[in-house]
Amino acid sequence: MLEGLRTILDMEEDLEVVATARTGQEAVDICATKALDVVLMDVKIPAADSVWAISRVKQEQTRLKVLALSGYSDDECVFAALRAGANGYLLKDSPSEDLIRAIRVTMQGGTTLAPQIAGRVVAHLCGLLENEENQPKARTSLHHQLTERELDVLRLVARGLSNREIAKALFVTEGTVKNHVSSICQKLGARDRTQVAIFAWKNSILNEKADVAN
Repeated sequence: MLEGLRTILDMEEDLEVVATARTGQEAVDICATKALDVVLMDVKIPAADSVWAISRVKQEQTRLKVLALSGYSDDECVFAALRAGANGYLLKDSPSEDLIRAIRVTMQGGTTLAPQIAGRVVAHLCGLLENEENQPKARTSLHHQLTERELDVLRLVARGLSNREIAKALFVTEGTVKNHVSSICQKLGARDRTQVAIFAWKNSILNEKADVAN
């Protein structure tokens, strides 16, 4: 798999594979001696070695970004990696273009979560935030900022649906969905769809009925 990833990434002009590691300790040692922007960390089961490595890297190289890549989407692996400091979590069967996009987003300080786990992560974060003071004014403001169709897209993003799945649900093109997501991010001042989803959960937008008809 390492060679396959190297081949894919080396084809991109703005990406360079500086080094590879086969153990957590080796990864930590490399991060201490190389000038890196992003670490692509393989999270396996049991996840202890890779999770330990993520934690050490983030402790020792606080500005270094870590994108977890795994064949597992269970809560144990996902939340262990995120708690250790991973800046995102992607699955190994993701298309290569999604992986490349996730690396670039991570480099820029954003967060990428595989659609299969995004809803669970947001629900977990919402549980952590449930004791915070409710924000009815923010919710009212949100309705004024976004169009009805953007609100529909927002609800579906918060449920963890991909752009393709949202397009199918709303009977629109995938390009239209991408435009709506970009507009939502701009209006809410959000970096990525994860922040958008958290916004929806905090303002109880998810519980409202989405209009899935044209």
